Amino acid sequence: MAYVIMDPGSAASLVAALEIQRPDIILIEGPSDAQAALDWISDPQLKPPVAMVIYEIDQPQNAIFYPMAHFSPEWQAMQYAVRNNIPFHFIDLPFQKTLSLKRSSDEEFESAETYMDPFQLIASHQGWEDGESWWDANFETFEGPEIFPIVSQLMAAFRENEQPYCTQLSMNRIREAYMAGSILKLSNKYSKAAVICGAWHLPALENPVKPSGKIKSILSETDKIKTKTVWIPWTYKQLSFSSGYRSGVRAPIWYEMLFKNRKEAVLEWMAYVSQAARQKGFEIPPASSIDASILARTLASMRGYPVPSYLDLKDAIQAVYGLSHHDSFNELLSGIPYGNVFGEVPDSADQTPLQKDIFSQMKKLRLQKIMQEGIAQHKILDLRKEANRQTSIFLYRLWLLDIPFGKVQESSVKHTGTFREEWLLHWKQEFHLKILEAGIWGNTMVDAILQKIQMSQESLSLEALVKLLDRCLYADLPGIPDKLLQLISEKSNLCRDIFLLMRSVIALRNVLDRGSARNLDPLIVRTLIENMSIEVCASYTHQSRMLPLEDAEIFLPDIPKFHMVLKSLENEAIQLAWKNALNQLSQETEHIHQLHGISFRIYLDYCGSDPEIQKRIIQLIFSSSDDPMGQAAWIQGFIYDNYLLLLFDPALLELLNDWLVTMDQEAFESALPILRKVFAETPSGFKEKLMAKLQARLKETGNPLPIPEESRKAFLKLLEN
Repeated sequence: MAYVIMDPGSAASLVAALEIQRPDIILIEGPSDAQAALDWISDPQLKPPVAMVIYEIDQPQNAIFYPMAHFSPEWQAMQYAVRNNIPFHFIDLPFQKTLSLKRSSDEEFESAETYMDPFQLIASHQGWEDGESWWDANFETFEGPEIFPIVSQLMAAFRENEQPYCTQLSMNRIREAYMAGSILKLSNKYSKAAVICGAWHLPALENPVKPSGKIKSILSETDKIKTKTVWIPWTYKQLSFSSGYRSGVRAPIWYEMLFKNRKEAVLEWMAYVSQAARQKGFEIPPASSIDASILARTLASMRGYPVPSYLDLKDAIQAVYGLSHHDSFNELLSGIPYGNVFGEVPDSADQTPLQKDIFSQMKKLRLQKIMQEGIAQHKILDLRKEANRQTSIFLYRLWLLDIPFGKVQESSVKHTGTFREEWLLHWKQEFHLKILEAGIWGNTMVDAILQKIQMSQESLSLEALVKLLDRCLYADLPGIPDKLLQLISEKSNLCRDIFLLMRSVIALRNVLDRGSARNLDPLIVRTLIENMSIEVCASYTHQSRMLPLEDAEIFLPDIPKFHMVLKSLENEAIQLAWKNALNQLSQETEHIHQLHGISFRIYLDYCGSDPEIQKRIIQLIFSSSDDPMGQAAWIQGFIYDNYLLLLFDPALLELLNDWLVTMDQEAFESALPILRKVFAETPSGFKEKLMAKLQARLKETGNPLPIPEESRKAFLKLLEN
């Protein structure tokens, strides 16, 4: 006999059928090279939801996940086998063979993405929103083995017209031929075998046909690819249809309730939803759970179903809870159908060495629960405490393995020390696969990171190397920082992009601040910063002059940061070189942009803000009306991050105001996008004071405001707001 793996409600029907037929062997659709992992099914510490990960040993990124929940039919079939002490086997095409076929030069195996969902087709003809809802209403609400012959007949009708889908079905034929052979081989010693398979394969396995010579040849080929299977914990979120898992379900918790206690499932579900709704701030009366349950059962009865479908439950909730607004309804149901249910895997289960190292450290650092829950959580670390320092090191090491379990957040508390770190921790199931991939580098976190850095460092850019150095200091890696410094020095000597060097200097200054606490020679870092800074100063005027307007805006924030780094070095020779570079660029009057303005403002710091120098340069910049966009960009650079200059420098404000009111319409409109950006980013209080200053000036001079054109009105409105 053959049964079909369907959605969760079918598990009860499957168990009922097994109890009636009492088979002496169970054969399940699943990659046969994962058979060894099934030995853990009887372990009580393996608690669903869990997933088998089958991966290629040499290329772990080639992997496939097989999730299971307590209500999954295949899980229940295996549990039945364990309870009754009968053998059970996976019979599907090995994953290693699937990989081999995908790498075949034959085009039919390269385009196996075509997939025809017969239930979706039936649902669309009957007016249902999707195949999942149709199946749920027509099969999941019924219970008993009588559903299997119905599904078999339905699939047989579809299989009669399978030729249009030959690309997908050619792969299916190979799988079905392999499964048919496995059934014959494994069941010949038993009197009664039960086969658990997908709906589409049911007719083919009940009445197998002789495979073609080509399929025989493919199945007889020896595969050189080696695979391995491990168990990992899973969550209902990952098992849900909304996560993108094609075989998922819309409401895992509902299906669990339906499987465990079919009679009381509706009331239990409504009580669960009501409690979750109250936690979200919805005012749900206690009696609503009962009313919604009655309505859901009434809807199911009117539609001819023995128990409500998930759509019946949703309709009842929306009606009884008074959530007519679509957004309110979606907000209520957001996250409720899958909750925070997560599985467990025995510590002794087969794992890669790197998995064992990472998960043992997680357990030691008490991060395991955050991993299991799979929801974002904030964590504050006080690095003066050894346990917190080790947690920080661990999170940074994971980052170096491309596993961003934690992301550093800006501190919510103002402080000057470096002992406080705030993290946002969020474990995602794909990180399990990343751990498998990282296993090719080494068996422990440190070994894997060191090997990965060793192999990739030569190909990294200068900026990437400096960032890597910074992370390595946080990750407390032995020996690596000194090697990276040497490589940074070599690459910086060959780099002629002064803006890249500038950003590297800024990053290295941060490294210098932290390096002394992490056994990094500060003299080496300081020397490197100084050498790179000299190169920046030497070419700053020339390369800045060649920048287009849009690129100058990108590099604008780097200039004051670089200036502060040079001030902190207290190197007079470099300070003088930087002052001369700023002065040279400040004198430029052609092709001006943001860096001209910021350079002049910083240069004034060296000159003590000499009013005569300031007035001369500004008059020089604004004496021509040929480049209004460049002049607006100059203003953007000059007042960048220091807009109060316009309030406390009357001469500057007067010059800029005269420039604005005397421009013709065409020039003003070309400068307007930059001006709007400049003043849109300033606080409203500043703009109010600025307008008060301008109004006071008009009263002093006795000149009325000129009548502005439409674009000037819009700009004035921006200032007033």
